[in-house]
Amino acid sequence: MLSASSAHAQLPERFARAPLTEVALAQVGAPAAFERYGLTGAGSALCLVDTGVDPTAIPAARWVWDARGAARGHPLEATFGGAVLDPESVALARDENGHGTAMASIAVGEAGLAPAAALIVAAAYDAGLGGFPDPDVVTGIRFCRAVAALDDAIDETRMVVLLSLGGHDGRHDGRGAFERAIVDAAGDLPVVVAAGNDGERAVHAAGRLFDGESASVEVRVPRSSLEDASIGLTLRLDARTEGA
Repeated sequence: MLSASSAHAQLPERFARAPLTEVALAQVGAPAAFERYGLTGAGSALCLVDTGVDPTAIPAARWVWDARGAARGHPLEATFGGAVLDPESVALARDENGHGTAMASIAVGEAGLAPAAALIVAAAYDAGLGGFPDPDVVTGIRFCRAVAALDDAIDETRMVVLLSLGGHDGRHDGRGAFERAIVDAAGDLPVVVAAGNDGERAVHAAGRLFDGESASVEVRVPRSSLEDASIGLTLRLDARTEGA
């Protein structure tokens, strides 16, 4: 077996590997927005509901609401609970998971799509549950709108809500209680929701029945690391009359 130093000596000289950030930006047309129209996100704001943000990595963060943080005495905490960090104290923000910081870097980081946009973060992640409770997601959106009404540096008419969250429950047609609560909380704000992270995984299944027939649908349940894990199944019957 070669030692680490010997293995290093075996490597041929080559050009340094590139991060290729420009490839991703080009795929969504960012260079045209930057160069042709001069759009950098200046004057706009991003409401990121996620795991939090590391202010040393994303200095653009302006406001943070931490659903599970200890209250610091900010007036907004009486309405939203948790901890509220304003532009004066946002350096104390945290992200113990890292997902929120990663998402923020794509959006408003130095090499992001809107590097000059203001950032409001709602840290709605519950590490004990391993996810985002629905009420905290909705409250996070309401927090962003409340902050926009208080902060003259934020224009609510140019704010976008980003939910890079996963889940497969609900009706998936926009009419579920959670979806309706998000729409109500967002008002006129556009809401961008992540989709497609499961690729080819069969997270939904369906069967078609005719009179006198039966069908079976296979359900595979992965092993959970949670001691109190539960399974939820949503069954939907689409009964169609003859000739419909």
